[in-house]
Amino acid sequence: MNGSLANSLVTISGGILGGNGTVGGIVAQPGSVVEPGNSIGTLNVAGSVDQAAGSIYQVELNSTGQSDLILATGTATIADGAVLDVVKTDAAPYVLGTHYTVLQADGGVSGTYTLNGGGPFVGLLANYDATHVYLDVVQAKSFAAVGLTPDQIATGGGAESLGSGDPLYDAIFALPDAATAQAAFDQLSGEIHASAKGMLLDDSRFLRDAATSRISAAFGDTGAVPLPVMAYGEGGPEMVAADSDRFTVWGQAFGSWGDTGSDGNAAAFDRSTGGLLVGAEGLMGDWRVGLLGGYSHSSFDADARNSSGDADNYHLGLYGGTNWGAIAFRTGTAYSWHSISTGRAIAFNGFADALSADYDAGTAQVFGELAYKIDAERFHFEPFANLALCRREGRRLHRTGWRCRAHQPRQQHRRHLHHARPARHYRFAARRNRGDGARHDRLAPRLWRCHADLDFRICRRRCLHHRRRACRQGRRGDRGRLRPADVG
Repeated sequence: MNGSLANSLVTISGGILGGNGTVGGIVAQPGSVVEPGNSIGTLNVAGSVDQAAGSIYQVELNSTGQSDLILATGTATIADGAVLDVVKTDAAPYVLGTHYTVLQADGGVSGTYTLNGGGPFVGLLANYDATHVYLDVVQAKSFAAVGLTPDQIATGGGAESLGSGDPLYDAIFALPDAATAQAAFDQLSGEIHASAKGMLLDDSRFLRDAATSRISAAFGDTGAVPLPVMAYGEGGPEMVAADSDRFTVWGQAFGSWGDTGSDGNAAAFDRSTGGLLVGAEGLMGDWRVGLLGGYSHSSFDADARNSSGDADNYHLGLYGGTNWGAIAFRTGTAYSWHSISTGRAIAFNGFADALSADYDAGTAQVFGELAYKIDAERFHFEPFANLALCRREGRRLHRTGWRCRAHQPRQQHRRHLHHARPARHYRFAARRNRGDGARHDRLAPRLWRCHADLDFRICRRRCLHHRRRACRQGRRGDRGRLRPADVG
C-alpha cells in the first residue's frame, strides 16, 4: 500500500500489508504479515498498531544500518507470540554494534516480540524503551563455542583473535549455520603440520631398527638377518659374513606406506616413506661400534582437509653393542634433519585462499635394547626390551597465503616434543640339526600396538655350533598404527 488510507483502520487476516503509504491503524491477526516498504521502507500509521499472537512483523535490513520502520502516532500493542522476523537484504556481514530502529509508537509500546533471524555467531537483540523497538547486532557466541572438536575449538579461538574488520574474521562471522562454521574451522586448522610431525617422529624407528638389527647380526644373535657386509681385504673390497670381526661397511634400504583413519578430530592421513641407510663399524674391545647415515623421502596427505606435503630427511647416527654371556646390549643415538613443504586449499562461503609452507625440523633420539638369550635344546628364546627417547624440534615456517597467516599453528615456532617409547619384545627361535640345509620360516608378523611390539620368529639352523644364522623376518607396515601427533 503506497497511497493514503489515513482515516481507515486496516485489519489483516492471513494476508500481507506492505508499502510506504499511510493507514489509520493496523490490527494484525494470527497468520498475517506486516512488511513496511517495497524493499527497505517506512509504513506510516495515523493511529495504533495491534499485533496478535502468531502475527508477523517482517523487517528487512542491511549491513549499513538501514531497516524497515513502522511509524505510528498512537500506541503499539504486541501480544505474546507475535514474531519479529528479520530478513537481511545484502551479502555483507553484520557489523557488531549496529543499532536499528524498527518501530516507533508515540503513544507508547507494550509487549515484546519473539525474534527470528541471525546466524551461529550473530545475535540480533531486541531492545525496548517507552516508545521504540530497536534491534542491536551483538555476538551471540564465540567462535570457539561453536566448535565441536578440540581442533575446531582451538582454530575458532585463533580466528576470533583477528577481530572485526579482518577478511577471515568477517567471513566466519557471516556464516549461516554452525555446521558450515565447523567445516570452515576444519579447513583452517592446519592439522597437516601436526600430522606430519607425528609421522616423522614415528619414522625415527627406521634408524633404531637398522642399528639394533646390524649389531644383532654382528654377534650372530637370534632373529637377526645375516646379510653380507663389505670389508677391505688383501685384494681390495670384498663381501664377508655379517659376523665378521673386521672393519665393515653395510647398507640397507627401507620403506613403508600406510594410512590412519579419522578419530573424529583429525582427518584420515595417508603417508609413505622410502630411503637408504649406510653404516661403517669395527671392534673396540668387546664392543662393536659404528656410524650410520642416510637419506629418505616422505610424502603425506589429508584429503579431507585438502592438504598434502613432503619431506626430505637426512640422517646421522652412532650405535654400538656388546654381549656379556647370555646378555646382549644394543644402543645408539641419532639425529635427523627434515626439510618439509606443505600446501593446502581453503574455500568456504565468502572466503578462499591457497597456502603453502616451507620449514625445517629435526628429530633427536637415544635408544637402547637389552636382551637375554635362553637355549632349550631345539629352541632358542631371546626375550628383550627396548626404550627410545625422541625429541622433535620445529623451526619457523616460511608461508605464502597472507589471508590466513595470523592463525597458523604457533607450535611450529621452535616447539619441542619429547616422546619416550618403550617396547616389550620376545623372540622365539627353534633350532634343528639338519644335513640338507636350513629352511627359515616366519611364524607371525610384527604387531604394532601403542608403541609396544611383540615379535615371533622361528629359525632352523644348519649347524648348532656355527654362529651365523640366516633368518627371514616379516614386518607389517604401519597401517593403522597410532600417531604421536594425535596426542596433545
